Amino acid sequence: MGKAAIKANIPKLDNATPGHIIDEIARLRAEQKALKQLEGIYTEALKGRFPKEYATGCKGDLFVMNPRTSVQERIDSAKVRELLSEEDLKKVIKEVEMTQLIFTALPKE
Repeated sequence: MGKAAIKANIPKLDNATPGHIIDEIARLRAEQKALKQLEGIYTEALKGRFPKEYATGCKGDLFVMNPRTSVQERIDSAKVRELLSEEDLKKVIKEVEMTQLIFTALPKE
């Protein structure tokens, strides 16, 4: 499995119905969720069974894994709310409109 094997096949959607597209998005989300869980299982297995390799990196037959640790700074929103007045909070809070697609499985016929 080389780079070409992990590229997604882009479907032709010229004649796809809205229903088909919705079903495909929902199916892909379920697949992503399952794959993310599986990745976590493998990661925990590597970390638990091979802590040295997890910490320093190792290679398989197809890929090399090099761990990278980074530090991120994040705003503690609870602390900000504690320190700022409501008036000051209104000056720094920016509302952003987002659309989220919610999928619910239909009952099987």
